[in-house]
Amino acid sequence: MKMRVLLPFLIAAPLLSGCSNVEEVDHTFLIAERDIKPTQQLVYEEYEDGYEVSMRDNQGVSKVVIPENYNNKPVIRIADEGFVNARVLSMLHMPKTIKSIGKEAFKGCKQLRMLNIPESVSSIESDALKDLTSCGIVVNKDNLNDIYVDKIDGSNYLTFNSFDYVWNDDYLIALKKEDATLVRVLRPMEKYSLPTTINYYNAKYNLTNLGTRSIYTAQSKLLEIELSPSIQRIEQYTFLNCKLLRNIHISSNVSDIEDYAFKGCESLKIYCDASSKPEGWKDKWNVDNCEVIWKE
Repeated sequence: MKMRVLLPFLIAAPLLSGCSNVEEVDHTFLIAERDIKPTQQLVYEEYEDGYEVSMRDNQGVSKVVIPENYNNKPVIRIADEGFVNARVLSMLHMPKTIKSIGKEAFKGCKQLRMLNIPESVSSIESDALKDLTSCGIVVNKDNLNDIYVDKIDGSNYLTFNSFDYVWNDDYLIALKKEDATLVRVLRPMEKYSLPTTINYYNAKYNLTNLGTRSIYTAQSKLLEIELSPSIQRIEQYTFLNCKLLRNIHISSNVSDIEDYAFKGCESLKIYCDASSKPEGWKDKWNVDNCEVIWKE
């Protein structure tokens, strides 16, 4: 199933000059002590040959990543009522070790926007997905079988897709095959240095795409951004209304820029490795006529 990277909740480096080289940056996702937050609020109970997981004092937690292992055993189950009525929970990621989801596990999670269900899950118990009024479920497209149809209770607002999602404090990333898309920056900062590769569960993904409105969160603060040399595509409205952004370097690897990618960027000067507009860049890619410095 082909899907454009648009989520239902929508939504650096020293100053760049000229066509300076962009240094490769590598970020590894899901380092437990850094990215699984808040770890103190995840509760593990022994269950069969592994552990089941739930969360206590969950009213202030918006993002959760569940680890694959705890005490050297796999985390294999979401406990009954494990995340029930977690009212501000918006994103939850399960590892591929999860086999079952207990009854009422996510009941009442009305702010949950994104929930991945790995293909390892073979059992979803009663009311586990009840009240997910605006959720996009990430599930392997070949695993859309009766366990999902039976438990969704006719909720046609749910969106299924075959992307996987990971995040840390700074970025929300969509993964598919060997490529990664920046979906959203998660906190506004003045400077960003985007990763070139994402290392995730022993697989490596190249960051090739900047998704629609992916920099939106930072529009009021962003001054500087360093694009990784792996970027090949910049979608429409990526830098919408980044009025303070001053410089950006676009490498020769960028073969596609959509219309309105830099709309509202009042202070921007664009440095390009290309000598003229590449064929894949849309006619309105620079609709506000930001100054462009082409390579001679």
